[in-house]
Amino acid sequence: MSDLAGFLVARFAEDVERARYVHHETCATFNELSTPLSPPACDCGMPAKAMVDIEAKRQVVAEYERARAQVASSSGSPCDELCGLITAMRCLALPYKASVGYCAGWDVPGAAL
Repeated sequence: MSDLAGFLVARFAEDVERARYVHHETCATFNELSTPLSPPACDCGMPAKAMVDIEAKRQVVAEYERARAQVASSSGSPCDELCGLITAMRCLALPYKASVGYCAGWDVPGAAL
């Protein structure tokens, strides 16, 4: 696994831990305390949306790793698909720019973040 993929997988794991606590301010659980034994009922759907978002990002990472392995095994030059996935992976890393382990080489030129 590449350093970038490993970095993202670790950040996604952290996001999963936080996802259950992400609620819209109008959610019935917004002002309630949640415990692992008795989580309050959520009526905003934000935790589920966060999990779908994380899973989508995991799929991008998996596709990147698949394309990377394919290019490496063919001993050819990177294909357009891999170049696009490299940019996508770097874009996925941008929200984590302040995290320990972020590499400045992953910055995306022209990105607004």
